[in-house]
Amino acid sequence: MGEDFSSTWRKRQACEECRKNKVRCEFSDPTSDTCARCAKKSITCRSSKTDGGSTSQKRKGEGIGGTKYSWIERLRLKSRPLSTQEQKLVKISELEKVIDEASSELEQLKLETRDISVPPVSTDATVPPVSFNNSDTGGTVTPIGSFLPFKTYSDEILRGPNYLQTAIDLGLITYNDAKEHYNLFLKELKKYCPFDIDDKLTMQQSAQKLPLTTLCMVHCTSCTVSDGDSDELGKFLTKVIAEKIYVLLDLTLDVVYTMIMRILFIWRFPENGTMVDVFVGFTVIFATDLASLEDARVLYRLPSTDERYQSARSKIQVFLSCYICQTSIALSGYRQRLFYVIPVPDIYLDALFTTRDESDMSIVYHIKSNIVANEALETILALRDFSPQQIKQHVKHYVARLREIIRASEVSLGPEVHEGKMKYLFTDSNLQMELAIYECAINKVVSLGSYHDDFSQWWSFIRPIINISERLIDSFVELTQKETFFPRFLYFKPLQALTCLLRSYIVLWSHGQDPSQTKVKEALARVKAAWDVINRRSRAASTVYPLLLKVEGWMDSLLSRIAQGLNPTGGAETCLEEPVRSSALILNLVRELITHESEQQQQQPTYFLFDHSVDPKPKSQSAENEIEQVLKELFNEVM
Repeated sequence: MGEDFSSTWRKRQACEECRKNKVRCEFSDPTSDTCARCAKKSITCRSSKTDGGSTSQKRKGEGIGGTKYSWIERLRLKSRPLSTQEQKLVKISELEKVIDEASSELEQLKLETRDISVPPVSTDATVPPVSFNNSDTGGTVTPIGSFLPFKTYSDEILRGPNYLQTAIDLGLITYNDAKEHYNLFLKELKKYCPFDIDDKLTMQQSAQKLPLTTLCMVHCTSCTVSDGDSDELGKFLTKVIAEKIYVLLDLTLDVVYTMIMRILFIWRFPENGTMVDVFVGFTVIFATDLASLEDARVLYRLPSTDERYQSARSKIQVFLSCYICQTSIALSGYRQRLFYVIPVPDIYLDALFTTRDESDMSIVYHIKSNIVANEALETILALRDFSPQQIKQHVKHYVARLREIIRASEVSLGPEVHEGKMKYLFTDSNLQMELAIYECAINKVVSLGSYHDDFSQWWSFIRPIINISERLIDSFVELTQKETFFPRFLYFKPLQALTCLLRSYIVLWSHGQDPSQTKVKEALARVKAAWDVINRRSRAASTVYPLLLKVEGWMDSLLSRIAQGLNPTGGAETCLEEPVRSSALILNLVRELITHESEQQQQQPTYFLFDHSVDPKPKSQSAENEIEQVLKELFNEVM
């Protein structure tokens, strides 16, 4: 096999690591006690056992574990005290020998790894205790994995049972930080979860009852607060989820809670920004086959104190919570197939409503609003050869249905529906749906070639958009004043309102109306001031902040172009007819803005939250019908 093979392969029993991976056990040096693979992974090279169960030939050295340094343990385990001076001198000699050998190997490893970038180890980090029950003790434990460019975990680590304790032991988070994040989640973020979370449990109790959910709660808080360092903790959480789903096939409520919380609090962060994560989460949740018809019957038949009642309620509650996430994401991008992927029979909504619990009833009302909003968008987009007045009648019908749901919730839940959690999650969500319906109607009016109609038709859509946008911005400013931090998805509420005001500004200006009544500049100033305050204490705010700056950039470009002489009441366009003149003004302005933006950043536009300007009807190339497309391109890049 050649001289190189005989010099690098020790003819003896392979170590445990190489035997497990079924690879050749090679040594870079004939006198080395650590094989090349174990040295590369920085793990202990242990000799394996023969088939008969007896230990294999010991490697060179006196180590009881087969390594160069493990014989130190033998010195520590000596029960006989070193009474004589000669024995003490011998021990000193042995320890000096170990130090010399370790220093030599350390220098060699530094030479071999000098081109590998290793993150510096913090010297002032608080060291986690080794147990929840030993929180007052400390130590300096540096896991081997923290020195590696990529972390790998054994099956035993990924299979728990206490994942949060494992993360602490691995140095991914300190005990004090984990406890602080857990308590912050219960105080600040729990109210945004549609399903129940027992806030009476301590972190230790929660980790025993729902180990994966508890780890996810800590990670979600770490992703939200300003000083959260969640990268490695998030990777560990992802690996644990993958192990439970794809290897162990352990699809329990613990896993389902975790998947929903990831969608609510983590999705769309830079490290979790793909739709694949969401679809995988939905697949896992639906695969658990929650909320059977028998569960719905149990809520009617059994008393609330029965354990079967509590179990059935939890299953239906978490299933409908997932349905809220599914339909809301589908509405935000008008993904009809996603909206209908899992239909929800009314029996589940009616059964959960019988509990008369505030959280349960809010889930039911939220789902009903989503269904009405989706029906409205489908109906308006399907209209053909309808006048603006007829489109307006459809809009009034569906907006009235949404407001009827709000009134019903006021009767069931009281005035709290307009305060706190219910306001930010349910009432404001209904306002966003109304906003989407009005914008969809405007786009439909344009696409049907109704641009020649009197401006009063436009104003009947523009005025509600301005009013609703102002209410959403007021709500966001109030939220930043009352809350320390909140989930990332709530930051898109003011962004949607600002983009709607910008679109209204262009429509008013193109018709020769006064665009200042949109108060878009004042609205942007209010949002930015509130955002700057919370930006300093929330990581979620800082990750969305570039989108706010992008909206500000669009506004500056828009106002500067108008100031340069694009006057709708004069200039070269005055010889055109009114609708064509307005169309030309919008096209000239928007095309220049889009061209300028595409030169700075080449990327495909994506839909903004509740932007449903897509129409399946093919567009004509006339100036009137092209307005819808260019307006959409102007503002869809915000997402």
